Amino acid sequence: MRTCKTFITSVVFSTFACITLLSSSAFADVANLNPTDDATIRQDQPALNLGANPLLQVRSALVGMPPPDNWRSLLKFSLSSIPAGSTINSATLTLFLQTAPGVTRNHEVHFSSNDAWSEGAVTFATAPALTSLLDTIATGIATGSKSWGEGGPNPVTEGLSARVALEFAGDQVITLQIKDSVDDSAMPRIGEYTSKEGASNPIPVLSVDYTPPAPCTEATIEIEAFNLTGPGPIDIGEFACFDVEYKITAGCKALSFVKTQGGTGGNLITQNIQVTKGSFTTSVKGRGNTVITWKIDSGDGGLAAGESQSLTATICTGVNPAGKQEFTSCGLKPITGEWSSEAVVTEDSSIIQSTPDHTDRLEVEVTCP
Repeated sequence: MRTCKTFITSVVFSTFACITLLSSSAFADVANLNPTDDATIRQDQPALNLGANPLLQVRSALVGMPPPDNWRSLLKFSLSSIPAGSTINSATLTLFLQTAPGVTRNHEVHFSSNDAWSEGAVTFATAPALTSLLDTIATGIATGSKSWGEGGPNPVTEGLSARVALEFAGDQVITLQIKDSVDDSAMPRIGEYTSKEGASNPIPVLSVDYTPPAPCTEATIEIEAFNLTGPGPIDIGEFACFDVEYKITAGCKALSFVKTQGGTGGNLITQNIQVTKGSFTTSVKGRGNTVITWKIDSGDGGLAAGESQSLTATICTGVNPAGKQEFTSCGLKPITGEWSSEAVVTEDSSIIQSTPDHTDRLEVEVTCP
């Protein structure tokens, strides 16, 4: 037997419902999210809860009883209202500076990996730790809206947009902290932002620009013939075995029932059939053609949108009554015949099936001695 090689003739086809709807392109959208929780935490009073305060205060000071007297602000946002499967393009955090410090201060927004806090209970002593710096802005000495995000005036070490994208792909909750870039100022410096309990000014908002997934309008099932492995070109009279794998994949809609059917050529020996889901039966028709019927029904869980499953088998040439292997002439010879699928769409019970003129098959090369 010669060195193993792969010989593949593979056609991938999709099957569509009888009525095809036009797909529309996905356009970017913006989710303006208000915090689910926000609070000021004070270093000078580590057990004090200020979750109901209408202000989010950021302070740097080395005075107080006792010193130091630095204050930070916590905000938590839920990203769950953004459609699943969306792509996050950018994110901006905007707060209204209600009381500006007497001189320009640099206020940082940090990410915190711990979301296990609530505004009604959090204190400086129990607050989540800072995880990474996302952006820094210069406050100026005028009141008004201040925003953090990509392209801020100061360097960013991670980026708000990247962090929002990561949290969206995770638990869809993000905790941010606002603090002065330099703690323990000899002259107390404080900036006061409107919290979600504030009424006279805009409350905090995390604006997330995202592209929703393309709408699913067509039920599809794809069958792909691939991974025919075995010996290289075989001579007439040479015994040979090949491993074959077929994969089916549902499109963007779930399928409650799938039947995939195909077979191998006459007098070939088909063995070691296995499926990753569902069940199969075999029958012999015509001049020894083996027909394989593979079914995945509702009892197997059907085929979820985007789900792939496989059927594998070993196909051997066998020998004919003259004691030679099945192939008695040179050229490309089919190992498998045509395969087709039909399925029932979970959503509306419509039936989809393969086109009747597909010709996908796997072939091997037979050479003359």
